[in-house]
Amino acid sequence: MKVQRLFAKTNLKIPVLLTKKKMFIEVEREMARYDIIAGKIADDVTNATLTAYLAGAFGTAGDKEADDFCIRQLLPNKLKDQYCFKTEAAIKCLKFVKGEKIWLK
Repeated sequence: MKVQRLFAKTNLKIPVLLTKKKMFIEVEREMARYDIIAGKIADDVTNATLTAYLAGAFGTAGDKEADDFCIRQLLPNKLKDQYCFKTEAAIKCLKFVKGEKIWLK
C-alpha cells in the first residue's frame, strides 16, 4: 500500500516545474502512484495565496524564492487533514468504529 502525505509540516515543498500548467499535470501524475493521499483542506486564505502564487505575485512559480514565500504564507494556517482513499485496497483498510445521530432543531 502506497501512502503519500502532502505538505507535512516538516517537509513542505512545492514541485519545481517549468510552467504553471505543467505543474499540476506533474503533481497529478505523481499522485496517481499512491493508494491513499493525505493533506490539508484548503480554505479561502489558502486559495487566495495559491492563486497569487500561480499568478506570479510572489515571483515565478517554481522559483525557490517564490516557493519559499508562498510556503511561509501557508504555514500559519491551522488547516484540518483530509484523506483520499483512491483504490479498493485502500478502502478495504477502513474499519467502521461508531456512528452518531445528530438532531437539527
